[in-house]
Amino acid sequence: MKTQAARITPLIFFAIALGLVFTAPDKAKPGVAEDKTDPSLLVGAEYVQRYKQRNPEVQLVDVRSVRAFQRAHIPGSIHVPLSLVPHKSFLQSGPVILVGGGANPGPLLRICRKLRQKGVQASVLWGGLARWRESGGRLTGKRGDHQALNEVSPAAYYRQRGREYWRVLYVGDKRPQELDTVLPGAEIAQQDELAPHLEDGAGPRLILLVTRKGEGYDRLESALRAEGIANVFCLRGGLTAYAGHLRARRNIEKQESNQTAIRSECPGRVERSLSDACTGCGE
Repeated sequence: MKTQAARITPLIFFAIALGLVFTAPDKAKPGVAEDKTDPSLLVGAEYVQRYKQRNPEVQLVDVRSVRAFQRAHIPGSIHVPLSLVPHKSFLQSGPVILVGGGANPGPLLRICRKLRQKGVQASVLWGGLARWRESGGRLTGKRGDHQALNEVSPAAYYRQRGREYWRVLYVGDKRPQELDTVLPGAEIAQQDELAPHLEDGAGPRLILLVTRKGEGYDRLESALRAEGIANVFCLRGGLTAYAGHLRARRNIEKQESNQTAIRSECPGRVERSLSDACTGCGE
C-alpha cells in the first residue's frame, strides 16, 4: 500500500503544481466547453521525462494514427487508437499519459476526463510530440519527420478554429486586409516583438505562427525558443493557404447545397446524374 501511494503522490503533486502555474481563461468559447483546457489534466514534457526515469511502469499511450506512430514516436510508448483507450483494461492500473501530436488536444482531454471518472491516473502530455521534441526528448524515426511535428495543415486548424487554447499570431510588417475575415481573432506582431508580445501570463496555450505564405518559420521558432517560449506551431502554407482552404470549402458547400436542392425537387431520382436529374419533373 505504501509503495502504491509513493507512486501516485508525485503525479498528484505535479497536477496541483501545474494548476497553480497556469491560470485558465475566464470564459470558454460557445460550443467548446467540453474541450476547455483544465490544467489539472496536463503534464509537461520535462516532468514526464523525469517521472518516467523514476517510475518505469508509467504507460505512455500514443493515440495518433498507426502511420504517424510508425514514422515517429517516444521510445517505449505504445499505440492505442484514442477511441479504444477507455476500453483497454490493462491501462486502468495507471498511471497513464496520453500522447498526441500536440496541435489538437481537445479529443485527448475528453478521453482523459472519462479515464479520471473511472479512477484511472490519467493525464495529457501538453504540446504532445511537438513539445517532447522541443524539450530535447528522444524520438524514433527520421529527423525530417520530427521537424514536421509542429506543422498544422489548414484543414486541421479549421476543424479546431476558435478553441480557447489557441493563440494565433500573424507575423509581418503590416496587417493584411483579409486577416480579420480569414483568421478572426489573430494578433499581429513584427519579428523583433514576438517574445514580449507573448509574455502575458495567460493560461496554457498553443501558439500558432502565421506568415503570408508560410515563409520564415524556422527563424521565428528559433527566436521564440531562445526566449523560453514553448508549444510553438506553424500554419502550413501560411495565410494564403488557409484562405485557399476556406474558398475550397465554400465551393464544396455550394455544390452540396445545389445537389440537395435538385434532389428535393426530383424525389426518387437521386440515382441519376445531376445533368439530367430534373428531366421530366413536370410530367
